[in-house]
Amino acid sequence: MSEEGRFYKMTPRLMPRVWGGHRLDRMFGGALFEQPIGEAWLVADLPEGASTVADGRTLTDVVREHGQSMHGAFGDRFPLLVKVIDAEADLSIQVHPGPDDVAYFEGARSKDECWLILDARPGATIYLGFKAVYSESQVLEALEAGTITKLLREVPVEAGDVFRIPPGTVHAIRRGITLLEVQEPSDTTFRVYDYGRPGLDGLPRPLHVEEALQVAQLNVAKSSPARVLGPWTVHAVGNHYAMLQTTLDGPLEMAWQGPYVVVALDEVEVSTASQSETLAPLECVVVPSATRVTVVGTGRVVVALSHVPRDL
Repeated sequence: MSEEGRFYKMTPRLMPRVWGGHRLDRMFGGALFEQPIGEAWLVADLPEGASTVADGRTLTDVVREHGQSMHGAFGDRFPLLVKVIDAEADLSIQVHPGPDDVAYFEGARSKDECWLILDARPGATIYLGFKAVYSESQVLEALEAGTITKLLREVPVEAGDVFRIPPGTVHAIRRGITLLEVQEPSDTTFRVYDYGRPGLDGLPRPLHVEEALQVAQLNVAKSSPARVLGPWTVHAVGNHYAMLQTTLDGPLEMAWQGPYVVVALDEVEVSTASQSETLAPLECVVVPSATRVTVVGTGRVVVALSHVPRDL
């Protein structure tokens, strides 16, 4: 089949994390890994790793072959990172840089992200920004005393909740949460606090307090309420990405500018005139810019856009 007009069903890259468990390797791999798996990179084209397509090529290979129809605001790599995160333990308290920050840190990339909670144990919470406005000295004092969590806003979560995490927002996913994350293509994370635990290699995981305090907003995080636009619920709109969701009640055609990703939350079928793929829950396809696909089913679908339309 010619590459023109094609879309690509992805195979995730499973990422070991000290705070992970074995839900994701059961879900996507079938066999248990020795190390805990914390992230499944459904769509990734990063120096740190890439997801693959059915014929074994990496997304990096596919993007290189397509050229401009798979590019966006981040050069010649795919302009989105889509992942599932499964937290068996609390993640580190952390913050990500924005576009105005990255010039000050070698190799850093802007990271704006949005979370859709897929599953949460009773009582599960996240940390999202601070309870009030604090000074840098107050934050440093709390870090040294191991009491930083007392300054953070703790938010109860349940399945279906959505949170946008703009750059500069101090945050942490806590244990008992599985979520879908759509974000700019970056793995740049500045850890503020990590509970003194060792990494998978047995050594302390590095902290980045100085870097974090250069980019962190030491105040209450702003909320980003969802809104409805036609058949879509708009969960998040960043400078270079958007996260939308809909529930199908029949065939839905779409052809977005910029490459985009269709993620099934329930079983659906994605097709063009020459190609068809059935997606189980949390399977996805990558679609080149302006390629028209039809999604059929009665389930929920998330779409991640790399080009933000003016009406969003």
